[in-house]
Amino acid sequence: MNYSVVHDEEAFQSFIDWLPELQVNEKYYLSLFARRKYSEVVKTDKANLKRFATDKARMLEKVRQLECAQGSYIAKDVAVPAEALALYICVNPRCSVKASYQTIIALTESLQRNHQNLNPHSEAMTQLHKSPARKTFVVFDVDRKDDLSETMSSTREIVGDAAPTFLETRGGVHVLINVSLVKSEHKNWYPELEKRIDPDQTGDLLIPVPGCCQGGFVPRFVN
Repeated sequence: MNYSVVHDEEAFQSFIDWLPELQVNEKYYLSLFARRKYSEVVKTDKANLKRFATDKARMLEKVRQLECAQGSYIAKDVAVPAEALALYICVNPRCSVKASYQTIIALTESLQRNHQNLNPHSEAMTQLHKSPARKTFVVFDVDRKDDLSETMSSTREIVGDAAPTFLETRGGVHVLINVSLVKSEHKNWYPELEKRIDPDQTGDLLIPVPGCCQGGFVPRFVN
């Protein structure tokens, strides 16, 4: 039996279509985690199992390649159970040029300090994660959904109807604001929205991938 990462291919494909088109030297960054809060078998909060960069055309193919035999993913010498898996993505494209430059610097500094067991691929992925090409979206992570309708209406009231997209997650909702579409009566809409919806985190965040695994839950866009 294999791990299942894609649970709703139609929802996942719709999400891929929704993502901004990539420009030259841009990629999307995805990461498959095993999370302790989804299974006590996992010994660390976020065990990074696989991470990769891709374009929109190959994203589904790349994610399907994660669906290997159960027991293949190991975290702290423990086989990861299927219910612990969660796939995340940076919705803001990453810059491969900026990441390459920072990778060269990081590897050179490691060599100068005589670090052992260098992992160039891991370093490259870390730098890609840290290198947004453009910040199309600001993400507000709201770790509750008992007042989901109120969160959605308050958001629309502050930034307009066109700017927000709402992603229901296992424990709450991610509010994705397309900053170019914001129409607000507030001069500083960002702090006003923070005050109204009280997120746990904001910024250029990783989000669970719609249609894919998140600790036994399938995240989906909601209206």
